[in-house]
Amino acid sequence: MKNLILLLGFWWTFGISLNAQFVVCNSSTTNRLNDVFFLDENIGVAVGEYGTVLRSTDGGLNWTTVYEGSPFVSFTKVRFFDQQHGIVIGNDILITEDTGQTWVSQGSTGALFYDIAVLNPTTCVVSSAYGGVKLIKSTDLGMTWDTLVLDSDLGFAILSFVDEQVGYACRGGGAIMNQIQKTTDGGITWASYSSNPGTVFSVIEALAFVSEDKGFWGGWYNPSLHRTEDGGLNWVQATVTDTAGQLLWPSRPSLLDFDIQASRPNSYYACGYFGELYKSVDGGEHWVSLNPGTDVSLYGIFFLNDNLGWVVGDDGLILKTTQGGVTANVGLDAIRLGLYPNPVDAILHLDLPSGEVIQQIQISTMSGHVLASFKKTEQDIDVHFLPQGVYMVQVITEKGRYGQVVVRR
Repeated sequence: MKNLILLLGFWWTFGISLNAQFVVCNSSTTNRLNDVFFLDENIGVAVGEYGTVLRSTDGGLNWTTVYEGSPFVSFTKVRFFDQQHGIVIGNDILITEDTGQTWVSQGSTGALFYDIAVLNPTTCVVSSAYGGVKLIKSTDLGMTWDTLVLDSDLGFAILSFVDEQVGYACRGGGAIMNQIQKTTDGGITWASYSSNPGTVFSVIEALAFVSEDKGFWGGWYNPSLHRTEDGGLNWVQATVTDTAGQLLWPSRPSLLDFDIQASRPNSYYACGYFGELYKSVDGGEHWVSLNPGTDVSLYGIFFLNDNLGWVVGDDGLILKTTQGGVTANVGLDAIRLGLYPNPVDAILHLDLPSGEVIQQIQISTMSGHVLASFKKTEQDIDVHFLPQGVYMVQVITEKGRYGQVVVRR
């Protein structure tokens, strides 16, 4: 263990270069983009200001305009019910029946519809940021709508449903407006469920629940990323670090959108106002900043799986990653290490494939800075010296190189 500690003062570069890797796509517009959604690895739709609706058929590398909207219309969200039927909302509501090739307007209502929660293959709930109608619901793919809530002191701009009955909502914008509401009957009735989402005043801009108990919120004023394990009764600040493992809170993050799915607990993502991009590999307890290569505001994020994702923002910016935002420019073996526990407090235990002999172990930040490089044969690794954060651990043997992301809590 002494050798490990002695080597902490050196920056080694033994065959490793880790960095956040994103491709800048050809969006064909300079308009601000607010949201993006992909049906599969090839077909996607992005929406934004000045009536912008774009579609890609080559995995997001190139985009074409598929709807000529009014320059006075802003589109905020896009979602799909299935491979054919989708919906776009904003000052207008659009629907498609042909994978987003053509869109039909449902007509402006005077409201600015802000968020969509798809509850099942035919049903969705849509919220508004302003206007007389606060919440509407469709059970026929957006063809017809029922009003759930008219003028109300409750806020419904931001939606997050965990199933067809249980959902959460928040208007954002102030101490009272930040109250989180809960429904258990599909949006028909709501009740204030948390009047203090966090310990500091913040404007909530992103809300995501993965179960009735577990959820997250983020905001841009007094930037914060909070999580709850009891359905919003109590909130705690999540640990957010830069690529060197240094805590960012409270100066970051200024979050605008989450991509959090219960089916992908090791790949939670969030994007922010100052071009920030964050990732969690431990169910949202710890987050590390990635480097998307921009400082423009990022408003929407969507991942099709753990690794394949897109981010959209100001000036028509669309970014794509195929490796979860982090690329290792080394040939890491496809066989993952057995490193546990993960997250770890002090001691990592290492399991290697039978017959493998350790030649070297490296611990690096997610930006590629090697914190330690040492030789050892025992299978316990002392990491108590590492600050809280996310790291890459690589083990080099005679037969190959193995890598795994590890969280130090």
